[in-house]
Amino acid sequence: TQVNKERTQPLDYAVTLEADGGKF
Repeated sequence: TQVNKERTQPLDYAVTLEADGGKF
């Protein structure tokens, strides 16, 4: 996820993880 790479905030990380289904 591009957003995940730019944002290193724990909350954003967790939300993006679930939104992407754990794809990184």
